[in-house]
Amino acid sequence: MTIEEADVEPGSLDVVTLWHVLEHLDDPEAAVARLATWLKPSGGVLLVGVPNLNSAQARIAGPGWYHLDVPRHRTHFTPAGVHALLLTGGLRPLATTHLLLEHNPYGMWQSWVNLLTETPSYLYNLLKRNASARSRDLAITLAMLPLAPLAAAAEALAGAARRGGTIDMLAQREE
Repeated sequence: MTIEEADVEPGSLDVVTLWHVLEHLDDPEAAVARLATWLKPSGGVLLVGVPNLNSAQARIAGPGWYHLDVPRHRTHFTPAGVHALLLTGGLRPLATTHLLLEHNPYGMWQSWVNLLTETPSYLYNLLKRNASARSRDLAITLAMLPLAPLAAAAEALAGAARRGGTIDMLAQREE
């Protein structure tokens, strides 16, 4: 079922969460506008998590950025872009987080590895069984594993500088 097809009573929800969903949609603006109508006008909130096109990861890895993930990711966002999207949808942004342990350290490490491998996001694809274990990329990936703590530290610095690989933004429905 899509957001457009969902039968949700307007003004009936306290919270809606879009955790790494918006980047997969053809029309994120329409989705946010529709979701905003589902929120209670007296303070319903929307939590959005998306990859950050303005991140250190994206700048370092360019077309090898782990979260670029074309064609699955149809739209790419900057914090300013998400902020504007939420405002257009009738929501008031309240807070933005630039350091998320769930995605950011791995995203930094995988972006570094992607600079050296032929298969984009090789480890992810290997685990999903979309890549062969008999690949030169396996040796490169294994050789890069000791850099994981350094990637985590680099991402902590990037997050502190508001350039984390992914962001989340909390917004409230305007009354």
